[in-house]
Amino acid sequence: MALGFYTPSKRWVSDVAGRTVMLLGAGGAARAIAVQLCLSGVRRLLLANRTLTRAEDLAAFLKQNIPVPISALSPWGNHP
Repeated sequence: MALGFYTPSKRWVSDVAGRTVMLLGAGGAARAIAVQLCLSGVRRLLLANRTLTRAEDLAAFLKQNIPVPISALSPWGNHP
């Protein structure tokens, strides 16, 4: 679990439960943080990444077992 991220983040975000959250990045650390955010009760998770396919891959992985609406996007275009 990404408790090393989530626990300190409570200092600047009171609670993510019921909120829409955008996570920038779709690498290994982002994967762990995304799982923790979903387990913490986010209403919706937006995954933004420089390469859309990486965000889509992470979204597909999360959707296998996590019942949270998840969207993948690349606001910077799809750059390699």
